[in-house]
Amino acid sequence: MSQSVWKLFNPGVIKTLDFICLSLKPVTLGQVISIEVQNYDKFLVDSVFPLRAGMHTLGYQLHLSRWRH
Repeated sequence: MSQSVWKLFNPGVIKTLDFICLSLKPVTLGQVISIEVQNYDKFLVDSVFPLRAGMHTLGYQLHLSRWRH
């Protein structure tokens, strides 16, 4: 791997093992949603990114964290 490509990311900057899902319906930041995965069924919406094609929103990319009440 070339030296310039290797220095693209600093250690600790890239998060792994995050929960990400796609939604066709609008979801608000801070909303708690229910998904059955890995023995956890409730997730907190940390960020929402619209997926657009031109002027049309096709869906939303959601970044989630485990919700503990």
